[in-house]
Amino acid sequence: MKRGLKSQQSSFTKLKTEQEAATRASFRVALEIAKRGKPFTDGEMIKECIIAVAEEMCPEKVNLLKTVSMSANTVARRVENIFSTVRQKWTC
Repeated sequence: MKRGLKSQQSSFTKLKTEQEAATRASFRVALEIAKRGKPFTDGEMIKECIIAVAEEMCPEKVNLLKTVSMSANTVARRVENIFSTVRQKWTC
């Protein structure tokens, strides 16, 4: 029973860590898109390219990379969040 609980906790911890990494990756790509003044829809194209590379070089990571949210709406929210945070830091 104890072993099953530890295994379940380990699975949840790994899932949480992977989700956090996917969110951080999404923010990093959104920042690069914003810095270059590119359309937010480029996030979807970038994701497709990342997945294509992963399929060739590290197929075991493809499903993990597919969890990175890069839709135009997500990129827009991420950019707004980044600049809102920067604005708050500069006004204090």
